[in-house]
Amino acid sequence: MENKTNEVATTQSNVATVQRDLLNLAFKQAEFYARSTIVPAQYQNNPSNCFIAIQMAQRMGADPFQVMQSLNVIQGKPSWSSTFIIAAVNQSGRFKTTLNYKITGSWKAQNLTCIAFATAKDGTICESVPVTYEMAKAEGWIDKKGSKWQTMPELMIRYRAASFFGKQYCPDLLLGLMTTEEHNDAIDADFEIRDPQQAFNNVAAEQQEEMGKTEIKPNPNQEQPTTPNDNDDADIEWMNDVN
Repeated sequence: MENKTNEVATTQSNVATVQRDLLNLAFKQAEFYARSTIVPAQYQNNPSNCFIAIQMAQRMGADPFQVMQSLNVIQGKPSWSSTFIIAAVNQSGRFKTTLNYKITGSWKAQNLTCIAFATAKDGTICESVPVTYEMAKAEGWIDKKGSKWQTMPELMIRYRAASFFGKQYCPDLLLGLMTTEEHNDAIDADFEIRDPQQAFNNVAAEQQEEMGKTEIKPNPNQEQPTTPNDNDDADIEWMNDVN
């Protein structure tokens, strides 16, 4: 009995020694990165921030420098860049294919929809919650001052779909963090960011209610608008991953 107790004590001591050595190594790495001039500004001369990034990288099995380049701090809250989430999903080894996007409709016609998808190892097609123009409008992403949704909506809708995909199928890779774009959309907003599925359900309910309304027939004497050019409202074809 005494020998077994001694073995347990020795094992615990060895584990503590290894943990202490790893911690000291992380501190030394943090000091090294803090002296670098090629890491983002929030890490330069700031070993504490570097140490946190190193700890996160270890938990994710990622490179610390990659984490530092992709981890942004918005109003004191860390967030991932959308490109990092895409890369993390593609490099996770959980899917047979890289992350792709199915995009239909057009922004001009206010019916743009994007679904991020990938094929799992067992052949299952994994799809994100659809991100739609109606959702972006209802959540306030479009009308916010300086919003990138106003200037590059096709890119932003891909980023948001990729974020939803990561939260649905790889939440452990994100460590519970939002994307930088999500944080930016929430700043100074008079609403809360809802759950992706709930946001989609709300939009779907609004569309169903709108469809149930009595249709107003046009005045036959009123001049009808001309048919728009096909190129204006052409559906955007299937797109591959944004590099």
